[in-house]
Amino acid sequence: MNDFIFRIAHGVWRWSRRWATVGSSDARGALLLFPLLLTLSFTAMVTPAPDVQGPLVPSSVQPLLSPEREAAIQAALEWLLNQQQSDGGVSPNGDVNCEAAWAVVVAGQDPDGPAWTPGAMSLLDACETAAATLVSSGDAGRIAKALRAAAAVQADPRDFGGQDLIAALEALYDSTTGFYHPGNLFRQNLAVLALVEAGRPIPPEVIPAMLAQQRPNGEWGWPIDPTPGDGSPATGDVDTTGRTIHALVAAGLAPSHPAIVRAIRRLILSQNQDAAWGFSETHPISNADSTALAIEGLLAASWDPRANRFQKNGVHALQALLSFQDASGAFRWRKDIPGALMMATLQSIPVLAAPYPYDATTLHHAYFPTIENRVPSPHSRP
Repeated sequence: MNDFIFRIAHGVWRWSRRWATVGSSDARGALLLFPLLLTLSFTAMVTPAPDVQGPLVPSSVQPLLSPEREAAIQAALEWLLNQQQSDGGVSPNGDVNCEAAWAVVVAGQDPDGPAWTPGAMSLLDACETAAATLVSSGDAGRIAKALRAAAAVQADPRDFGGQDLIAALEALYDSTTGFYHPGNLFRQNLAVLALVEAGRPIPPEVIPAMLAQQRPNGEWGWPIDPTPGDGSPATGDVDTTGRTIHALVAAGLAPSHPAIVRAIRRLILSQNQDAAWGFSETHPISNADSTALAIEGLLAASWDPRANRFQKNGVHALQALLSFQDASGAFRWRKDIPGALMMATLQSIPVLAAPYPYDATTLHHAYFPTIENRVPSPHSRP
């Protein structure tokens, strides 16, 4: 549009010069029109294109209570409750049970309460009994899921299932690299978030190490590049980008930092026409996981996912996420692939329940407003 207006103005100028000598009224009219067109041309050239250029100023609109979101959260919890087995778990995998317990707390329920205790074991018990296995795995991401659950219910993370989760996670930290996980940035992010939620300090090497992993297009990718900046190709993805934004802001990086701004621009550009996100450029089909994690990053950076920047054809990003929920209450991975997906559901619940504005540096207080007022469970600190 900029070039189009400029060409018209230039043409009018040349035409008016040609006919000005004859003193015609057409020439005089053209000369009067020229300044207007030139002004429009200049304005178009200096006005940034919507959504992708110019300063990104986080939204400040307060949310209205959304019955639609509340209903979606409750339906997802009901589905999750129906997956629970007599051992308290919703999955045979201990880290998934811990993530489920954390998500239940985020949604305002007690994973150690009667509703989540089908027999002798609660959902939190299923997480706690897996603690030893998760610690012995030596995987920062898996340990972090147990720590997030313990911190969320105010259990003692120094003695959760007989394990000192904080010591186990911090023992994996490599100060020479700034990483808790040697090869997976997504799991590194989980470690950072868990430690922040547990009130632990984040070492000073962490933020620079994670910033160095940002790809040229503004994304982050899950494989940790051992030699960032050497020009070797390194791909990014939406999932890791959203979670990395969250972890960086939680660790103390300002949402206005240029790296965060670049990442937000990239999320704006990569959003699909259905207002959802796909995993990457090579896997662009919209899915619930990527959409939830993109929104997680937006919230952490103080962006409202309902804002105009994140609307496509009258649908905003949160509505796009809700479109993946099926009649069972679960979220499916993709609309063209039937069947509920546990991880898509667990990643969607916290995003739908998150407050806005959202303070990622005080996650415990922002995310868990109901936990302070409930009756303490046997796992709670004295």
